[in-house]
Amino acid sequence: MAILMRPASGGEWQTGAGPSRRVRDRMVMRPQGGALRRADRTTGARRLALRAGRFAAVVAAAALLAGCAAGPDSPFAVFQPRVPDLPKVDPAAYPNLSTPDVARKPTLTPEAQAKLQKDLERVSKDQGNSVLQSIEKGP
Repeated sequence: MAILMRPASGGEWQTGAGPSRRVRDRMVMRPQGGALRRADRTTGARRLALRAGRFAAVVAAAALLAGCAAGPDSPFAVFQPRVPDLPKVDPAAYPNLSTPDVARKPTLTPEAQAKLQKDLERVSKDQGNSVLQSIEKGP
């Protein structure tokens, strides 16, 4: 059996004798990453053990899922999660975590807004006059 080989330096493809028949029987060519690489072929006993392990994992997962969905009389009830016996409590008995209701002042009417504006202007003029007087007086 002739195998096409390319030299490491590039160049033309060449035919080569390849590995011996004994080595070739134990190896298979598998594509990986765009190139061919040789990998050991798994033996029949190992392949059977892998299949048995996978089957056991699938059966165990199915049993666990069946236990979650089964009723209390089911043989899979062993896998059900335990639910503690707790007394029933009225939902209103729990504390309220929201903000408390705050009583707010009503909004200002236009007359109250005008009065507040006049008061603020008067206070600012008084403070400005007191600052000017303290500046004129000096330290």
